[in-house]
Amino acid sequence: MTRIIGGLVTASLVVIAICATGCAASNTSIEQSWTPPSGAPADLHKVVTVMVSKDTTVRRTAEDDMAHRLHAAGVEAVPAYQVLSDQDYADREAAKAKLKALGFDGVVAMRIVSRSEQLQYVPTYFSGYWGAAWPATYATGYLESETVVRVETTAYSLRNDKLVYSALSRTIDPNTVNSLLTNVTATVAKALEQQGVVVASPAPRPQAQPPQPSAG
Repeated sequence: MTRIIGGLVTASLVVIAICATGCAASNTSIEQSWTPPSGAPADLHKVVTVMVSKDTTVRRTAEDDMAHRLHAAGVEAVPAYQVLSDQDYADREAAKAKLKALGFDGVVAMRIVSRSEQLQYVPTYFSGYWGAAWPATYATGYLESETVVRVETTAYSLRNDKLVYSALSRTIDPNTVNSLLTNVTATVAKALEQQGVVVASPAPRPQAQPPQPSAG
């Protein structure tokens, strides 16, 4: 976060950079979401997680993070890079056929759609807050610059090739790409579960034991 007082920068700029360590806390929320008007849950049991990015490190990290979050909720989830080749990404129909053949019934895809800087006025005293409501009144305070990153997450059913969920998340001041992905996957995975888009895979039934011969 950048603080500006009288045009002077008094804190370091927030820069989004790929970093393997130092994932500081940031604020992620879902701004918008969509589900089919029917309201019927998608009930996806086995999904592949996809991150649309030319950066291999970002793509694999996001796919791993989302798969891990969903797996923790009992959903069978696999990162796309483990089952799809580069050639598969170039041929949508071939990729879809391959995923169906592997037993997947859904896809959860993510992509970063925007990054912007926003200025926010912060009054230092109550009188400053009160006076800010009247332009003619002098208000003391400072401006803070926030970095806002928005990520779109969509879920598709491979059963009927239809969109079953869409969400736009908003993260404020992520210090690194890793911290951004950690917060987004945690927030969105929870929403996917709550909305019934994904459900835990049924536990396998124990095999029946053959009857033991009676002692005679």
